[in-house]
Amino acid sequence: MDTISNPADDLSDDAEHRSLPSFNKREPQAFETIYKLYWKDVFLFLTSRLKDDPYREDIMHDCFIALWLSKKAFKKPRKLKSYLLGIAHKKYADYVKHLKRHKSLGMGVTAIDASPDKKLLQADDQITYNSVLKKMNQLSPLKQKVIQDTFLHGKEDQEIAEENGIEKNHVRSERSKGLRSLRDDLDDEL
Repeated sequence: MDTISNPADDLSDDAEHRSLPSFNKREPQAFETIYKLYWKDVFLFLTSRLKDDPYREDIMHDCFIALWLSKKAFKKPRKLKSYLLGIAHKKYADYVKHLKRHKSLGMGVTAIDASPDKKLLQADDQITYNSVLKKMNQLSPLKQKVIQDTFLHGKEDQEIAEENGIEKNHVRSERSKGLRSLRDDLDDEL
């Protein structure tokens, strides 16, 4: 029994093959074609893992940007699609790692800052909040800014470094020293 092919599938295959040489040369119109062809695959992959996470679309866009910025050339559309889905998997894994790493401090402080009435906090939470705030204010302004940018604003080290005119390693050092100081001071107090 013969199967009937969907004309859209033929067009898609044709568009995929025609767009590869332009994509390999990084011609702008090829980016739009590749995006139109594969956005749904990447979005469905991310949706299957992140459900309705608000950053899902941002991660999807980051995948296409990473693909565009890569130096990789492709001979077959399925190789490009596999590579793109590999990027999506890596971006997803990085995002999950980021969430795990920053969950406790970032989520807690954000929830406290977002609360219009701090009296809603439990007494212990208020004491902890005040202790952290007091200790944060004792840190150098740079340490404070690095810690806030990392945990409250979710900025990457490179972005923080550029904004403050310092090296990326200096950002890591300031954050590490600041957190160590907070930990030591708070362990003594709590």
